[in-house]
Amino acid sequence: MSIDRERLRSEFVGGDNVAQLVPGKTDAELAADFKKRMVEAYGPVLALLDEAHAAGMSINAGAGMGPMGKFVISLMQVTKLY
Repeated sequence: MSIDRERLRSEFVGGDNVAQLVPGKTDAELAADFKKRMVEAYGPVLALLDEAHAAGMSINAGAGMGPMGKFVISLMQVTKLY
């Protein structure tokens, strides 16, 4: 029994069954996309901070990696400004 190496190469090396090991975007493109999305996501947060400041309050918040491997709010402090 002979192995058709060309058929194997076309099916497994260049075929759809091969997992992509390299991301489709460069690190710079990924970073630019994350930065853009972060700025968009922070819009409502910044509006809330402005609203709190106008009401004489300050909000201090921070996030960090939680025990389950997901980011969580790790600090939330609301203080009155005098």
